Amino acid sequence: MLRKLSLVAVITALAGNLFSAGAQTSTLQITVSEGDGAFNNLRKRLGRDIRVEVRDESGQPVSDADVTFTAPAIGPSVSFGKSQNLFRIKTDAQGIASTSGLAPNNAEGRFNIRVTAESRGRSGAATLAQTNTSAGGIGASSGGGSKKALLIALLGGAAAGGVIFATKGGGSGSAGGPGATPAPVPIAISIGTVTVGGPR
Repeated sequence: MLRKLSLVAVITALAGNLFSAGAQTSTLQITVSEGDGAFNNLRKRLGRDIRVEVRDESGQPVSDADVTFTAPAIGPSVSFGKSQNLFRIKTDAQGIASTSGLAPNNAEGRFNIRVTAESRGRSGAATLAQTNTSAGGIGASSGGGSKKALLIALLGGAAAGGVIFATKGGGSGSAGGPGATPAPVPIAISIGTVTVGGPR
């Protein structure tokens, strides 16, 4: 009987330890709402700041949580003011934390930034990716190249139509008469709203 009671006590103690350990290691959910997949402009030294939301297991915002953003110490990376690759901040009442003054270093390429959050024995982590590039990134206009290409194609088509018209004899023909060759019919080519053709 004593042995059974001792065994029950041991099991109860182990269960209590497991429960307390589980409570200490319960996870926080970190969602990256801005900055993931961003391209940072090396030429202009402009980077995309990061914004995350921290929530508990039930999906409720966690305020006053300690959030740390850690960028690589070597290779392509960013700094968060004063040339530091580490940024710490607390979440607001909505569980939101954002970096400030993020700027790329001089190395081009893709890298990961790790985000960790801690609050009252709970913790969580997330990883996001950014890329440093000298080809544009923040501040570069998007879609302009395709519009220019379309305009050049239309103008090129219009010029080609003019060449075809000229080679087909759109100019003055022979004087009319019984044995005269009939004047060629002008050719008109339309591309979108651009029309090239002979006089009407």
